[in-house]
Amino acid sequence: MKTYGKCKNCNTEISFWSFADTRIDFVMEKGEFKELNCDTCGTNNRIHIDNLHAKKSRIAQILAFLIVIIGTPLLFYFFSSKSQTLYIIIGSFILVPIVIYHIIQRQENNRINSFNRLKIKGRNSNISLK
Repeated sequence: MKTYGKCKNCNTEISFWSFADTRIDFVMEKGEFKELNCDTCGTNNRIHIDNLHAKKSRIAQILAFLIVIIGTPLLFYFFSSKSQTLYIIIGSFILVPIVIYHIIQRQENNRINSFNRLKIKGRNSNISLK
C-alpha cells in the first residue's frame, strides 16, 4: 500500500511503500517516527506515524486488471474443447477473474481503512489512573 506524509517546509506529498496493515504493525516494524526526504525542497522530515496516511496503490489495481484481462481468455482456451457445455462454462468461468478483481480491491480498501482509522497517540487514553 502507498503511504504518504506532508513535508513540513513546502507541504508537498512525500510517498513511500509500506507493507504494514495497521499503524501498530508499522510502529512495531519501523518505530513511531519515519524519516522522509522531500524531493521538492530537499529537507529531511521526521514525521510521526499519526501524520502518515495510506491510499490506494496503482500496483494492486494493475494486478487485478491484469487478472481480468489475462484470466478470461485463458479460461476460454482451456475449456473450449467441450463445445456442448461451452455456454455454461463461459457463463460460470467468466466470473472468476471478475471475482478475483473485486477480492483484491476489497482487501486493499480494508487495509487502507484499517491503517487510516487507528491512531497511535490516543491508545493509552482509556487507562484510568487512581
